[in-house]
Amino acid sequence: MDTNKLTVGYLLNQIDQCGSENFKIDTTGIFREEWSAILKSREDMLQGASDVLLKDL
Repeated sequence: MDTNKLTVGYLLNQIDQCGSENFKIDTTGIFREEWSAILKSREDMLQGASDVLLKDL
């Protein structure tokens, strides 16, 4: 893919489809607030900047 056409949304989508999380995350206990903040920031990024080109960051 042309690097001048890579968007934030495309990158995050590819990470979701091809990436892996082979580590345990305590999303309900000690790190609940941190996990919620990560999910919220990711959601905001997808909604507001999904068409932003990586080269423009």
